[in-house]
Amino acid sequence: MKTTWRLYPPPVSPHAFKAGDTVFIRTKSAKEIGRKGVVVRVGVKQAETRISCGQSNKRRKRAKEEDAYGRIVVKIPCRSEDARFYEASFRPSRLILVVCSDRGQSTPHVVITATTSQYRLLAASQILPTDNVLEIGCSTGECSRVISRYANSLVGLDVAQVMVDAARKNCIVRPRSKTEGPPEREQECEVHIYKVDAFLDPVKARELATKKMESSSEEETRDISTVSVVFIDIGGNREDDPVVKMIHWARNTFSPRLIVVKSEELVKKIDILAEGKGDENIIHSADSNRIIHEGDAWFDSLRMAIKEKSNQARPCPSSSCISYARDNLDLQKFIPPPHYDHPLKAPLSVSPSDGATPICRYENYDEMGCKKAERCQYDHYHCHWCHEPGHTALKCPGRPKV
Repeated sequence: MKTTWRLYPPPVSPHAFKAGDTVFIRTKSAKEIGRKGVVVRVGVKQAETRISCGQSNKRRKRAKEEDAYGRIVVKIPCRSEDARFYEASFRPSRLILVVCSDRGQSTPHVVITATTSQYRLLAASQILPTDNVLEIGCSTGECSRVISRYANSLVGLDVAQVMVDAARKNCIVRPRSKTEGPPEREQECEVHIYKVDAFLDPVKARELATKKMESSSEEETRDISTVSVVFIDIGGNREDDPVVKMIHWARNTFSPRLIVVKSEELVKKIDILAEGKGDENIIHSADSNRIIHEGDAWFDSLRMAIKEKSNQARPCPSSSCISYARDNLDLQKFIPPPHYDHPLKAPLSVSPSDGATPICRYENYDEMGCKKAERCQYDHYHCHWCHEPGHTALKCPGRPKV
């Protein structure tokens, strides 16, 4: 299925909105609950607004430009019972386009940003009240708290117990204040935070993301298809290899309507393409709206580059190389890995990370590795023979004698 890839934020322009667009109205305070509405009219002229002398020159200039263009009229659902909708006008800088406003639409979106502030703004603006969200890399729960104000349910994952404990405290459901008004959904968001490394243990991450909500009043099991939005922040400035693999895993496992990614390295690569500084053979670029043309092909090229780099790092698994490694082992201290005619003849061995996920025998004993690659549900990180991370049984130097 074709995916729309976007870089966020787009340039601030009043021409970015048109009648019928769903927009999020930015709040003036982080404590307020933002609202969504539908654009009715654009370019509505109003009396020039008085500009505060405390504003910066940049903000003054933008305010004058927006006043010259006119305001955008938005139809907003009314919180009172007196009327169903009301209309209000806003400057374009107060509005954020909801890029994927229909949960049942056929085209999924991937939105990539580099900064924490924009990542949290996407959490507030792009989530629908019916969304079940998976957050990979929830850290201390600052973004989780934003997600929980707008989503139907949230499952957060992180690798550190101290982060998980902090996230659980940050996401405690609290009564709404009178200034926030009534909620936009009937029930509070169900929040569950777990300690698991989705990169090293994707099977457990999948199970936790789709398990039955124990606190739910309705005895229904959430299946994979109900994970509609995935947020990924596994280190905003780390190398892009793990991020690319995590995006690929999330797309194939859950088929969500929206994936939001925080990655400085991916944004840098997209900016290089947009400025025409990349490889001459690369024809993909980002347009003025920061939609990446041929985004699926661009992402596949990233995955292929990662795969090639991994293959180059893998030593030749020929029989002569294996024999040389075994011949040079200190047999008094180490036990060499056995040889199997077929990978499945090796006994079952589970991952030391959770004591439950099997270690992939094809990845460890097949000369070509596991053909499923990232789609495989088994552990590719640990050696089947010695259980140490970072190599396979074909490259194992042997496990110590007890």
